[in-house]
Amino acid sequence: MHKKNIYLIIIFIAVSFFSSTTIYLIQKNITINSFNNDFLNFDAINFRINVNGDKNLKNHLTNINDDYLLLTKEDANMARAIYLKGKLKRIPPIVKGRFFNENDFCKGNKFIVIGKELQGNIEKKNGENYYYLNNDYYKVIGVIGDSKEESYYDYRIYYNLDYYMKKDSTIMTDDMTIDAAANTKKIFSNIVSQYKNDDITVNELPPRYESPLSDKLKNSYKEIVADMLKVIALLVINILLITSYWIKKRIKEIAIKRSMGATRVRISLEILLELSLTSILSFVAGYVIFLAVTYAADGYVHLYFATMICVFLITFFSGLISAIVPIIKAVKVQPAEMMR
Repeated sequence: MHKKNIYLIIIFIAVSFFSSTTIYLIQKNITINSFNNDFLNFDAINFRINVNGDKNLKNHLTNINDDYLLLTKEDANMARAIYLKGKLKRIPPIVKGRFFNENDFCKGNKFIVIGKELQGNIEKKNGENYYYLNNDYYKVIGVIGDSKEESYYDYRIYYNLDYYMKKDSTIMTDDMTIDAAANTKKIFSNIVSQYKNDDITVNELPPRYESPLSDKLKNSYKEIVADMLKVIALLVINILLITSYWIKKRIKEIAIKRSMGATRVRISLEILLELSLTSILSFVAGYVIFLAVTYAADGYVHLYFATMICVFLITFFSGLISAIVPIIKAVKVQPAEMMR
């Protein structure tokens, strides 16, 4: 019986480890997806202002009385001009300094945020850090990226759109993206109306960002996740078989307890408690193994709170679900039959 307990613990640990790996890949993919979308919501709208001839292009983009984010299309330098009113719900990971906030605009500021791999191009002027872009120097207020590993933001650049508009108004005819969460469509319609009054058209463009993970996983992770889900399914089936056999071997013990007055409910609760403790201890062991393996591979600990909670629930409920059917069968048998 002791050997069967050990085998059951090993299976639970395996479930915990493979669940940790699978959920980690999914959560990492969600993070990458949000990074690739430049911290935009999935209802953001891409558009282009079309100007024919020598028409005077007024700036209706930064005069909207609402909270929103405006980004130009990424250029050859991986740079995007940014304008913000309100507060960003998501910001890129910060290595140094900070990212843009509402107070950085409409004050003539020439600020810039650069990826961590571009720090070698920073120039010192009067004790301040500056970055040369578009024939001008911008004050560096932040460095973005992941301090531990490569990321989408390592070579990205963001700079004041409102300043550059005054310098070169043709930037307003570049492809742009506006994001105001639930109010995006309303604000975009407002922009279209204002330019329509100037006899200028604004065309909505197809989205450049990726669909949510709920619609599709990144191709690079599809096969890995599918294979690991199969492994977890096999392990859970194995738990069902081993747990059933484990309880069957304890029928005599259950019979003795029944003959001494133990109720079916008490016996069921004792078995569930034992399996629950086994699954919890196995979760801890499996998750520690996962952390050790990822640390050995990448040099740092992949500690995602959501991953930890999900793995705990999977391991714990695997134990509970696996015990339900065998327990029902065990407690229905009469003591006299169990002693045969």
